[in-house]
Amino acid sequence: MFARIYWVTALLVLPLCTGREIKPYIPRAIPCPPDADILPCVCTVQSSVDMYMDCSAVTSSEELRTIFSINFPFVNFIRLDIIGNTALTELRAGDLGPTTYKEIYITGGVLEIIDENALSGSYSTLTTLDLQSNELTSFQFDEISSFEALHTLRVDDNDFKIFPDISSTSLLFLSFGSNPLGAITNTALTNMPNLIEVDLQNCSLTDVPAGTFTGLRSLEMIHLDYNSLTSIDTNVISLSSSYSIVYLNNNQIANIAPGALEGVKTEVWLQNNQMTT
Repeated sequence: MFARIYWVTALLVLPLCTGREIKPYIPRAIPCPPDADILPCVCTVQSSVDMYMDCSAVTSSEELRTIFSINFPFVNFIRLDIIGNTALTELRAGDLGPTTYKEIYITGGVLEIIDENALSGSYSTLTTLDLQSNELTSFQFDEISSFEALHTLRVDDNDFKIFPDISSTSLLFLSFGSNPLGAITNTALTNMPNLIEVDLQNCSLTDVPAGTFTGLRSLEMIHLDYNSLTSIDTNVISLSSSYSIVYLNNNQIANIAPGALEGVKTEVWLQNNQMTT
């Protein structure tokens, strides 16, 4: 017992004898980087090893790049949050350094531009990308096919005026609600064969062409509510899932043609339209 006490005492005294500078202790939640090195970002840990990064308080892409240029002891994160940020307008390639994420939420901000390859570090890991309620007018949607595990893409409440060409065999949930799209082609979803849910509510749609929602074997839920549709033509929707819901409420629909809603088995919402029978 005395030997142990003597050893610890010697260890504490040694730096004083050698004249070395004693650096202040910088707390961190292992395996996060030191708190002071990443401010105003905050890294937290759950289940001992799962890291979460919140950079909601960053003031610019330059600050973001500086933070992520430090030496991170571990680079694989579960989630990145940039929520309600009113300063970050651009996310550039390299701004996130070598870090990777399974989920990215950049929502409720003023983001206008996401450069090509800005999220490339997460090509093999990202499962959810949520960019709702920003000021995006464009995005590198051709890059979506590079995200091997991506199953959820939300870009609601931005300023996209054209529904883009998207190819993905992993994507299950796609949400474009509250964008001024105006139109959609009958091949818009063709290259996303495993979709389960598509949200196009409040997109200023006046027509949905025949074939738009056909041939998608897993599709269960379609949101077309709060548009300006006046009719649903034959073969617009053909579903094969045992559970299926279509939201057509709050349009101006006066006619639904025979065969327009083929295979819809669970619910069709039609409130607040112009149908008389």
